[in-house]
Amino acid sequence: MIETERLILRNYTMNDFDALYEIVSDPETMQHYPAPFDEEKTRGWIKWNLENYEKYDFGLWAVVLKETGEFIGDCGITIQDIDGELLPEIGYHIHKKYWRRGFAKEAARAVRDWVFTNTDYNEIYSYMKYTNVGSYSTAIANGMRKVKEYLDPKNYVSYAYSIKRADWENIVAGPKTVTKEDIKSALEKLGVEKGMVLEVHSSLKSFGNVPGGAQSVIDALKETVTEEGSIFMPALRLSPEMELTEEDKKLGIKVKIKVLDRDEKKTAMGIIADTFRSLPDTYTGNDVISTSGWGKHGKEALTGGLDYAIHNGGKALLFGVDIYKLTAMHYMEVHTPKEINELYAPSDEVNKIYPPEEWFIETGHPPLKAWYTIQNMAYKKGLIKETYIGNCHVMYFDILDVVSLYAEELKNRPFELWGIKE
Repeated sequence: MIETERLILRNYTMNDFDALYEIVSDPETMQHYPAPFDEEKTRGWIKWNLENYEKYDFGLWAVVLKETGEFIGDCGITIQDIDGELLPEIGYHIHKKYWRRGFAKEAARAVRDWVFTNTDYNEIYSYMKYTNVGSYSTAIANGMRKVKEYLDPKNYVSYAYSIKRADWENIVAGPKTVTKEDIKSALEKLGVEKGMVLEVHSSLKSFGNVPGGAQSVIDALKETVTEEGSIFMPALRLSPEMELTEEDKKLGIKVKIKVLDRDEKKTAMGIIADTFRSLPDTYTGNDVISTSGWGKHGKEALTGGLDYAIHNGGKALLFGVDIYKLTAMHYMEVHTPKEINELYAPSDEVNKIYPPEEWFIETGHPPLKAWYTIQNMAYKKGLIKETYIGNCHVMYFDILDVVSLYAEELKNRPFELWGIKE
């Protein structure tokens, strides 16, 4: 039995049938499943979990309110087929009258803690249909990060999120204070050294408390690679995503971003990149899509963007962000077939309302986020090193090694990569 502030998680019994059936037979609750459960499938669900208890010592547990004993759903750990691999997965189902009260998060967090405390698993997952916003919001709230999107006969497209034991230990440890010297020490242990060329993407808040803020992170990077090295950061003059109007939605717009003026100090790149861009010894291009550079080859940012870093042994450092911030990936998209680009290009009507020189507009997305496939491939090939600096999860790898995977996939199976039917 697991207890939380408001809940008790206990083993199922067949006496839970009526309360469970009320939940899993409801079309709204089961909207992300192929169909609501009938009585036979509901009984089978309970029996499956009773068998899991015997086989694994875990399963989905009944979730009851501590105060009243009322059965409100289930939550637990089972072994699931996630894109062809049998993996430990946290699942949860809560009665709709108790939605938006944090019960799924509370139960899932307790299961996460139980798994890392009582099993040898070093990574646990949650997966869900791509439309199930509530489910993946719960996964994110409990420290999970998206690790893949894949075509799934049951769900069309499924998202998979995971959390590693080291991530969990870091969360449990709580907020940390990170100094410039802490950052330098961690970078050196990762393998960052004098004379290196770096492409850096970052989230300052992911570190915890950093005395000196963004400037301390920048100084740590500079002092580690020295002026014999080079640092490149994104300098895209773009706002964060803006809220869509009803008219935008009718036009099929999915993403709306404003092009900012050249003197705008705050962009969607984050405070570290924005601070870096503003420094007097940094070179920054004048285009909307630009790069900032510093150090021995920093001036290359003005003419080639990230070309120098990609083709001269540059390493990527991702501080608290994932591959979807890696600007170098875009440099491989010259290999994207014209047909794919045309599928999602804004219409003339949209471009008239939102001129491309003033707005960045997306009017559709491929079914899969292909970059997560590349990130997963890179992990499996051992290309990515990881560490923590304070609360910040850090990824470190050779830029060309990883973006070349993307280039090859775009050349050889672009439609499959993006989940598009030819």
